Amino acid sequence: MAAKKHQTYDFLFVHEDGQQLERCTNFFDKDHPLKTSIDSVYTLDQINEALAHVRSGHSKGKTIIRMD
Repeated sequence: MAAKKHQTYDFLFVHEDGQQLERCTNFFDKDHPLKTSIDSVYTLDQINEALAHVRSGHSKGKTIIRMD
């Protein structure tokens, strides 16, 4: 699927320590931003609909819950 969309992916496994977290933050900065895809945005009142959407398996990106 990624090849069809000309996308690549990598895995990064870390332990819970500050030194590794510091190294991870160096991968992403203003010159190398982390790119994400947002599928849908829901309000907190719509939490049940958001969960149903995620459970359906049809998300094409991140599902966002707005807390305002």
